Amino acid sequence: MPWIDAEFSAVANEDGEFDEQQKLVAPIGGHISAYKLETSIGCEGRIHPTRLIIQREDDSEDKLVVGPINLQDCTKYEGAISPRFRVRSGKTYVLALKSGGFKNLETIDGTAAVKYGFFLDFTPV
Repeated sequence: MPWIDAEFSAVANEDGEFDEQQKLVAPIGGHISAYKLETSIGCEGRIHPTRLIIQREDDSEDKLVVGPINLQDCTKYEGAISPRFRVRSGKTYVLALKSGGFKNLETIDGTAAVKYGFFLDFTPV
């Protein structure tokens, strides 16, 4: 199962929080079984309550919420997702990373990754 990594750069709001979102279309069906998160600047030993949310755009009930995770500055955090989250081929998913405990308007750089396993659905003809 490959890891799908994404670099992110965000700016915290006046309350020291950020909410980064992006949309992705699943090219093939599969499942997500693990995740990794890490910030790479602002290494001050702080703890940031963080959530990772993956939601199918056309079905608000089909979502995965990971967290809260106590993510420490500049420390790689890795965790398993159980049960695995199913991703449907051709569907659009909104990926959101929400975190707090930063300084007002601080820039946050880091990496988020998910471990993705592929599978094929066969329909009898």
